[in-house]
Amino acid sequence: MTTTWIDAGWTTVPNAALRDPALSIKAKGLYALMCSLDDSLDVGIQRLAALSADGESRTKAAVRELEDRGYLTRQVQRGSGGRITGMQYQLTHPD
Repeated sequence: MTTTWIDAGWTTVPNAALRDPALSIKAKGLYALMCSLDDSLDVGIQRLAALSADGESRTKAAVRELEDRGYLTRQVQRGSGGRITGMQYQLTHPD
């Protein structure tokens, strides 16, 4: 049996984000990658960087670009005693 594209899995990415001339190709690629990830996974700079050849500094720059342009929000997660336990990433679309 031949695997079809439908069987291989797909990711839906808003065309508006991919066509936004204010975003670099790097940021668009990261946005698409983040759309493909399961919401239940712990996502952070290290995990995102491990999914590409760009490394952590370039991944951080793309995250900042998405955040600056309104495509991504980040919220610090805190545990007992106020200690930082992680970061929650939420993809958005600017109005």
